Amino acid sequence: MNLYLYITPSSNHSPKQIKAIIYQLMRRYKLQNTKYSDYIKYTLLLYRRHLAQGHLPDDVWPYFKQAQQKLQDQASQLLPQEEEEEEEAAALNPNNLFSKEGRLSYLHFIYNKDDIPERVTQQLHSHHCSSLQKKLGLLPPKVCYLRPKNIGDLATKASLHKPPGKPARYFMGEHQKGLNP
Repeated sequence: MNLYLYITPSSNHSPKQIKAIIYQLMRRYKLQNTKYSDYIKYTLLLYRRHLAQGHLPDDVWPYFKQAQQKLQDQASQLLPQEEEEEEEAAALNPNNLFSKEGRLSYLHFIYNKDDIPERVTQQLHSHHCSSLQKKLGLLPPKVCYLRPKNIGDLATKASLHKPPGKPARYFMGEHQKGLNP
């Protein structure tokens, strides 16, 4: 088994997903390694493995640079504890999501690399739906992409089987009490 099979350039994944994978792996390497030299070693291995999958250096190197810059920025912008608590309380306040200033809105699409770009979708939405958007008090939408279903989704679909006559909570209640159903 090859444990280092990363997304190939010919796959139907968004470039943002490849960028996110690189950032998350580099972040994990940074958190798991106390020595900076070990972090660099594993980051270079990640880069080489992406090249081995067929990515061009000019395509993936900017993702590595951006991830490194983001990690450095996060390390330098540590907030004091009180400010963090205030920000968390403000973020958890449901009135902030649905205030008069605007409500969040999302457009969900299944990703296809041959579709129109995200910015064009947003421009079309603002052109055709701006009056409705203002009436409803919505913020400009964020475009969210879902990955298409693959064979793994169909082959490994997990579902609970219910025995006829009794609900699942009946058996769970007996299991939690230590009784034999």
